[in-house]
Amino acid sequence: MRGTGFRGASLIGSLAFAAVAALAAVPWTLVMVPVKGPASAVSAYALISAVLYLAWIAPTWRRGFVAAALAGGLAAVVGVVSSSVSEAVLAAAMIVAVVRSGFLYRSSPARALALESGLLVCGLVFARALASSTSLGVGLAVWAFFLCQSLFFVAGGVRERKAEEPAVDPFVGARQKALALIEDR
Repeated sequence: MRGTGFRGASLIGSLAFAAVAALAAVPWTLVMVPVKGPASAVSAYALISAVLYLAWIAPTWRRGFVAAALAGGLAAVVGVVSSSVSEAVLAAAMIVAVVRSGFLYRSSPARALALESGLLVCGLVFARALASSTSLGVGLAVWAFFLCQSLFFVAGGVRERKAEEPAVDPFVGARQKALALIEDR
């Protein structure tokens, strides 16, 4: 599950994102709260950071772009229909879980459900414990959430989701294997 170069598809890369997202939350709230109001500013930051996180942790840049596009579409819908910060933050966390285990990485369905549920609850509870109405409190909550999400890369049984190859007819596959064996003689 290692990306090329310093990508976020690792524990260290995910921890780096957590730190940067937490630090960026402070100026974001200082600038955007007077413009949009506290609820809208924090909701927008939660959704934007979820999209950026998925792009960052993707195993390749191409997969990151696709994941970010999908998550961005979902986040846009959530941004329009959510009526509170809690709804937007919960939806952002669910977007991370669904896109990460549904499109970027693979494990058995039961393992993915248990892992993502545990990380979602852990992240939201830890974020809520550190959150406050100040800019620093928002930054600490963001850091806490993504800190817990970093544990995804420590969990076993998770691997990169490969692009699906087109299915080959079993008879055509057997014929190709037989021809390959004949040619090797």
